[in-house]
Amino acid sequence: MTKGIYFLDKNQSLLSDLESFFIVNDMVNYLGGTGLLQQALTELQNRNDVDIIVITDNLIDASCVEALKALMNHPAKKIVALRSRDEVTREKISQYAVVIHYPFSCNIIEETIKRMSDAPSYDDSDLERMAESNVSTDNPFARVSAKNSVQTAENKEKKPSFQERLKSIQLSKNQRMANRLIPQKVIAIQSQKGGVGKSTIARELAIGVRCARIKKESVEYTPKVCLCDLDLEGADIATIMDISDSFGILTWCEDIDYEAQRSGDSLSQIRFTEDVIKERYLFEHESGIYVLNAPQRKTDAFKIESAYIEAIVENLRLCDFDVIVLDTGPNILDYTLTALSLADEIYAVCNCDMVSAKRVDGMAQDVFSKIRGFDFSKMKLLINDMTEKSAISAEEISSVLQMELIGQIPYFPEIVRINNEGVSVFFNRKKLSNKAVEYANAFRMMARRIVCADFTTEGKRAREYSVDGIETMRKKANFSVFRK
Repeated sequence: MTKGIYFLDKNQSLLSDLESFFIVNDMVNYLGGTGLLQQALTELQNRNDVDIIVITDNLIDASCVEALKALMNHPAKKIVALRSRDEVTREKISQYAVVIHYPFSCNIIEETIKRMSDAPSYDDSDLERMAESNVSTDNPFARVSAKNSVQTAENKEKKPSFQERLKSIQLSKNQRMANRLIPQKVIAIQSQKGGVGKSTIARELAIGVRCARIKKESVEYTPKVCLCDLDLEGADIATIMDISDSFGILTWCEDIDYEAQRSGDSLSQIRFTEDVIKERYLFEHESGIYVLNAPQRKTDAFKIESAYIEAIVENLRLCDFDVIVLDTGPNILDYTLTALSLADEIYAVCNCDMVSAKRVDGMAQDVFSKIRGFDFSKMKLLINDMTEKSAISAEEISSVLQMELIGQIPYFPEIVRINNEGVSVFFNRKKLSNKAVEYANAFRMMARRIVCADFTTEGKRAREYSVDGIETMRKKANFSVFRK
């Protein structure tokens, strides 16, 4: 029996699948894995229970050839998984290791190990005799007909594994979420001007929606919210929420790539179960919202294609989230335009000044107008840092841009301190000032608009539920600061 197997691959999803597989299959002991060659050399240095090392060309700090050279003196047998189909390269590596194709399944590894265990050993005289033999006449297996070969291949066709069948059932369950209490919405926060408060608005809006309470008969329901940091170059959400950014969208994209290569499907067609998404890619904030973090390094943004964003948004739609908030970047890169195209509503953030208003107008006229079939009705205007002394009113900007005005957020200088502390106006540990209450009320009104588009009594009867506190908030909130 093989003592143990060790893997060199940076894809944590693959390593997790392999570990689960070998726990059930006692043919071999899974002894760990890493995507760093230097870490592998350290871990393998004093271990004598590793019989097989699997090296892939999906490492962080080395190529598979470099890793194979570095581990050449280790007594364990080697398996090298290559993406490349270059026969010259594969032939050279095959002199020192068994070569398989990457990506591979757990069953492929199992079959490869069996072949390695069953392979006979030969001395030099045996090798010389085989080299001089005639393969067509001396090999009894060469006479097997082509018909039998085809039948053997058909017989070896594998049935879906238990995990694949379970995933299929879970995905079909997710797709049956048509009977939601509130309609699901994907909302993109967008601005081509930096510094308008876009990321702060995304955070406060997500938490504000989470704080809403929906009552239907005797049941009280809290909306489920996911906040996605798709400003891949800025990546401010983790900072202003004081959460770990050690995992997130980059890990998800790597797993999408792995699943696409394994299954042969396109990147945008890859689907994951809700449990996997929440456990591996999302961070659960103390407010109850889930957060998808942007990459830690700005340069990693170049690794993320628009197809990954499409797959991620569609996967999140299949989860139980009622509202998905996308914080997008101030650019017109493919992944940003994809996120905006997939959104049900786009909140164009604007200050009451000519510069930011022209940026919103330019985005609509120069970019969105060039996208075939773009629905301009989903663009909404959101005014931030509204003051009594603004030279241009929010209504005037809305009229010029021909966009519905969905919110006016008052000027609130304390938000800088709140961002520095990584908290929220809804989860602030200090006593709120009147300005803070007014600021929070602006988000509460927007949140109630999102979960309940019609505030009228007739609308309530039609949808058969109520949003707690709307009328009270109308009486308490003082919006005179927005009127000139």
